[in-house]
Order: sequence, then C-alpha cells, then structure tokens
Amino acid sequence: MGRKKEQNVPIAIFARAAPPESLLAAIVESSEDAISSTDLAGIVTSWNEAAHRIFGYTAEEMVGQSLLRIVPREGRAKMEGILWRLGAGEQIERFETTRLRKDGQTVEVSVTISPVKDASGRVVGAAKIAHDITERKKMERQLIRSEKLAATGRMAATVAHEINNPLESVLNFVYLARRTTPSHEKAHGYLLSAESELDRVSQIIRRVLGYYSETGRRDEVFLHEILAEALAVYQAQLHAGGISVDCRYEDRRRIAVHWNEFAQIFSTILADSIQILPRGGSLNLAVEDSRTAEQEGIQVVVRLRAPGVGREAFDRAFAPLAAIQGGISSSIGLSLARELLEKRGAQVILNTAATSEVSDAHICVFVPFA
Repeated sequence: MGRKKEQNVPIAIFARAAPPESLLAAIVESSEDAISSTDLAGIVTSWNEAAHRIFGYTAEEMVGQSLLRIVPREGRAKMEGILWRLGAGEQIERFETTRLRKDGQTVEVSVTISPVKDASGRVVGAAKIAHDITERKKMERQLIRSEKLAATGRMAATVAHEINNPLESVLNFVYLARRTTPSHEKAHGYLLSAESELDRVSQIIRRVLGYYSETGRRDEVFLHEILAEALAVYQAQLHAGGISVDCRYEDRRRIAVHWNEFAQIFSTILADSIQILPRGGSLNLAVEDSRTAEQEGIQVVVRLRAPGVGREAFDRAFAPLAAIQGGISSSIGLSLARELLEKRGAQVILNTAATSEVSDAHICVFVPFA
C-alpha cells in the first residue's frame, strides 16, 4: 500500500491591519472630546469639530496658530514646559487645567497628551485630547460648599446652644441690678440699654437654633419694613464707623415671608457690611418691585462702596469662615442666609467690581411672590 501523498494545507495568518486614514479621520471628527495636534513649537496642525464646539474657534482659525491662544496667561509657561519635556522623550501624565474660549470664558478640561513620532521614531509633535469637565467640577464645588454649609450650620447651632445658658444668667443679673438701681442715676440708664442689647442677642441665638426649622404661618408684610427695622439696630455702629447710608424703598406690594427669618438675614448682611466697609465707605439700600421673564417678586439690593478695600474681600463674602479685613467675618451667617433664601425659592447674586481706588459690591436678593 503506497504512502499517502502529503498535501500542502494553507495556514491562515491573521494580522491586524492598520485602519485606513479615512476611518481615523471619521473617528476624530465624531469624537465628543476636543482632539488637536501641534508641532513641538505649539503650532496647531489639526483641530477637530469638538474642539470648535468646546473652545469656539474653527479649524481655519486655529490651524497654523499657536495653541497658547486658548491657554490662560498664567498657564502658558507650564504648556511650553510640557512641549519641551515631550520633545525630550518624557511621558506626560493626564492633568486637569483651564482653557480660554473664543468669547473669553474659561472652560475646565482634563487633558491627555501623547507624542507624535516620524518614521524614524523621533518626536515631532504632540496629540492632545481635551475632555470638558466644567459641569463635573461645578458639581464638585457645589458638593464641597454644601458640606461646608452643613458643618458651619451645626457649629453655629452648637455655639448658640452653649452661649444661651450663660447669656440668660447675665440677662437676669442685669435685670436685678437695674431693679435695685434708682431710676434717676446714670447707671440705671446704662443697665436698661445693656438689658435691651442682651435681649436682642438672646433673640438672635434663638433664631440661629431654629434657623432651618422656621415653619408655620407667614406674614404678609412690606419687605422694606423688615430691612428698616434691622437697619435701626445698627445705626450707632454705622455712625461710629463713619459709614454713610442711603435708603430707597419702592416696594408697593406685600409679600408672604417669615419675619424672623428675614430679620436675621438682613441683620447678617448689614453686620458683614459694617465689618467690610472702612471709614468713608457708603451703604446704599434699595427695595423695589421686580419682574423676571418667569415670575414677579421683590428685589432687595445692598450696594457697598469701599475705598481702599480689595475686590477679593467681597468675592469671598459668602465663603464660610472667610477672613475679611484681617478677622473672621460673620459670613457663617451669610452662607446660611444664602442657603436659606435659596431653599425658599429666592435668588441671591453677588456682583463685584473694582478700580485702583474703590471697590463696589452689589448683593441682590430677589424674593418671588408665592
């Protein structure tokens, strides 16, 4: 029996073929992330549609231009250093940074940078993928702010509780001292004033303890009446500090609010204003009917004009435990006040501006009608 002839059986060899350039281009153009490339001098050589959407510049506007066009001034040295390190063969870790849009707004991005090499393996450029993380970072900051507010709220309530008992004792001693002092003596008047002030402090503490739990019937009031009453409490401090005050009350409709809540909110704003403003500063208060595209309400505007005070003092006014004018401000109250107002559907906006001589701040509180 003859030997069976061997047959040559073809062996299938599977190789991963490189995708055609048209497919790569389609992937780049359809990406949700901004994808661009530059040479080692930072000159843009490619720019996809997502980069146009995120940064506002078209490919025609960016190709041939420096990538530094979208880099904030304070980040340009870092960007140049990254390109130098890439050319030297170093690996670049993914990082988060900010970039400038065409309209001047900033956008927060997570950036991945990879080297582009020529046929000989030499690094000739960089490919960059920028993922827009603006919304994520915004949510992170909101979460941090909420945690700070919760912590400061608990701390404020704890402090108020600890102060309340000795304060009641002091109030009783002052009351007894006044009752045993003849009414014609000066000391009697001083004790009467002290008793009044201690009683006011006691009311504030009770409000802090119930800051988040104000329930029940709301009163129909003119909002300017609450503000005017709060302002009257601080007249002596304003006069002593040389701070001028101008008031304009033009609200003509009553609004349903908890009086105690808004008395504390306005007191907190006024107290912080006095702390921020130097001698010669001015405080303008305006209350007026207001209407937005969606709703009607009352708008309260507190304007502070502060010669010699840096804008940063205003910018951090709503930050818990902010240091203002070298000390700890009562902005625990401002933070809580803002949160409480927003829980009630109100809107709080802080706008600041500054020149070389004076800083301005506008605290706008819009309270909608129920």
